[in-house]
Amino acid sequence: MRTTTARVTPSQDEIFHAVEQMGADELEQFSQRVLRVRAGRQRANLSAGEVELIRGINESRPAEFQRRYRALLKKRDTGALTHDEYAELLEFTDRAELYDATRLEKLGQLAAVRGCSLDEVMDQLGLSARRRE
Repeated sequence: MRTTTARVTPSQDEIFHAVEQMGADELEQFSQRVLRVRAGRQRANLSAGEVELIRGINESRPAEFQRRYRALLKKRDTGALTHDEYAELLEFTDRAELYDATRLEKLGQLAAVRGCSLDEVMDQLGLSARRRE
């Protein structure tokens, strides 16, 4: 006797609920995976230059860097930073700003290639600015 099992695809609401339960690091990893799937589906319509820019835009900071940076920020916010940790936080902040500047530069280049505004290209990629005014 042969049995079959039905595969049920979860609804978007169920997936979203699961995503809401994720921790920050897990959410970052999941988001990157989703962006890679999305980019793969769009890749057929993109030039090699666009693919390279999008790859750079979607590149996330290393997880260990993020963990340490968050820990230092938390200690700063609670007033518990040592002098050495403060120096380390300044170094991490410089590195984070360089990463963000590089990413923003690539977003600007992609907007120029596509002939649209930075806001439009961010919307096309499903990105949102933390503080858009």
